[in-house]
Amino acid sequence: MTKTRIEAINFFAQRQNMELSFSFIFSSGNPGPKIVIIGGVHGNEPVGVEAIIKIQSQIQNLKNGEITFILGNPLAFLEDVRFISSNLNRCFVKDYPKDYEGFRAKEITDFLRKYKPDYLLDLHSVSIGNTQMEIHKNKNNIVRCLINQNFMQIVVSQKAMKGSSIQLKFLENTMGVECGNHNSSTGLSVAIFKIKQLLNYFKMAEFILEKTVSSSNFVAYELIEPIIPRLEFKFTNPDIASEIFVKKGEIYAKSKNGDIAASVDSYILMPCPNPKITDTDAGFLAKKIVF
Repeated sequence: MTKTRIEAINFFAQRQNMELSFSFIFSSGNPGPKIVIIGGVHGNEPVGVEAIIKIQSQIQNLKNGEITFILGNPLAFLEDVRFISSNLNRCFVKDYPKDYEGFRAKEITDFLRKYKPDYLLDLHSVSIGNTQMEIHKNKNNIVRCLINQNFMQIVVSQKAMKGSSIQLKFLENTMGVECGNHNSSTGLSVAIFKIKQLLNYFKMAEFILEKTVSSSNFVAYELIEPIIPRLEFKFTNPDIASEIFVKKGEIYAKSKNGDIAASVDSYILMPCPNPKITDTDAGFLAKKIVF
């Protein structure tokens, strides 16, 4: 537990002005879009929370609409762990776990269902490498002018990432963003950029963005299946990184139960070097797509 994390928790607690705990609404006072931005769904991923703290002082002149900021997993964030009992980003399901994260997912879901936001942005970061990518439900969920130059564009399948916040069926417009490494300054700048880009898109503010937006300069993937961590799980490649290609039948990991081979030609995305047996995934297998 660090002073910085305690200060961040207090930041949300002191500004709370709604029923949902560790969240607050900033309103322009004028009619307009309703945006929800979540950080800290995984407690060991601070960039979303840090971006919210940084950006809130820059939106005092919001033109219209309102923004709700949510600290996803306060207790895990305070303890600097991914989760307490369950992966919160797999708990947004009907039969949610009856534990801390499950009840937190229900609390957030109940708010979102009632609030009906026009857009949900969920900010994450990675523990290995500096992967930056956008994550969407499907092709129809992608807004081309929100695609970042030099970002990978990921089309998420329900099977591979079921239970994540962006997969909530009653929300039409959602995006998850892997902003980069937990400890990189790049991660924080990407998170802030994505918030500003979204507010510009909805004409709620006018930020000058340093990066340009491209509709073609990206690689698109569709997630095939999660990589399930098993007892004594370990990637065979000590330099494992996102976008490494594996052929069908190639052994890419080992566990106490035996070798783990790729079911099809695929790319490994978002690998976790030291997953726990209780983790829902240690990364994903994906295929490149064109749209």
